[in-house]
Amino acid sequence: LGGGSTVRGYADIEPFAVGPKMILINAEYRYIFNESWQGVLFYDWGHAFDDPQISVKEFKSGYGFGVRLSTPIGPLRFDLGRGELYWILHFGLGYTF
Repeated sequence: LGGGSTVRGYADIEPFAVGPKMILINAEYRYIFNESWQGVLFYDWGHAFDDPQISVKEFKSGYGFGVRLSTPIGPLRFDLGRGELYWILHFGLGYTF
């Protein structure tokens, strides 16, 4: 886990958790400016694991804001997320959920 499609605010190339099982919670508040543009506030929280023993202390969160632009090929996402240390810009096509 960690990156633009899971817990935003962490680098896509270096996930903070890897495992066959995961718990992931994404919450977004979307504000519609017009037919083409939306603004979002988000909070993501989760962890991946192998062991059936789950420790909530290992879960990480990310939060931030972004914009959505509607295009003929689908919505473009631009999110600025903050993890533990710094802000990261994420780009994506389509909705996260």
